[in-house]
Amino acid sequence: MADDDFAFANRMIEDVLQRQQGGAAFKLYTNRIISSGTTVDETKSRSIAMDAILTNASMTIDPDNAQTVSISFRPASTPTFDFLTTA
Repeated sequence: MADDDFAFANRMIEDVLQRQQGGAAFKLYTNRIISSGTTVDETKSRSIAMDAILTNASMTIDPDNAQTVSISFRPASTPTFDFLTTA
């Protein structure tokens, strides 16, 4: 586990504890299409985007497996659903 991993997990947990969060934004792809290299083709991909409030975060470390960070969240506003695609 790298120091950066600890910093990330600790920041997520600290954000949950704040009454006024700086905010988090998510774009969850239900069908992500890569156009070139690692660039997502937004016109062909399907997604749900939202601003979110983190409600829970926990970190698990198991010496036999990879580390796990679990994050729970709720939408801070109405999610945007983009299920249309163009050919």
